[in-house]
Amino acid sequence: MKDAHAEHRRSIGATVAQSRGQTEFAPLSPRPTLADILLHRWHVPWFGLPIAAAKHGEQCARLVVNAGCDEETVLACLLHDVGLAVNRPDHGWWGAHLVEPYVSERVSWAIRYHQALRCFADPSVGYAYPEMYCPSLNLI
Repeated sequence: MKDAHAEHRRSIGATVAQSRGQTEFAPLSPRPTLADILLHRWHVPWFGLPIAAAKHGEQCARLVVNAGCDEETVLACLLHDVGLAVNRPDHGWWGAHLVEPYVSERVSWAIRYHQALRCFADPSVGYAYPEMYCPSLNLI
């Protein structure tokens, strides 16, 4: 059973293999707007990620729409990785700064802390700690 589970995790990893080398982008203005980021950085995978942040946000938003969540949650899911357009480490913090002028405090907070919060199980809402985050499985 453990071998089947490990093989499943490996197959998931194979579907998110590293993307091609980082894309060269035209420089942004010294003070880019959120629209500049969304139009010029969000639709191309970079930082070695397998898919563009826009596509991943769309996938997450679709999941919560199908789960019946409210519009604010859908918006937070759609925009949660917008910070990847400018920086990979602490992209939640960067993303929150990009969207704060345009969204509610609740959405901004969710974007800012989504990296840390994904690591805390919350059985009251049906969120278990993802097995793929468990280093003890030695799946590589």
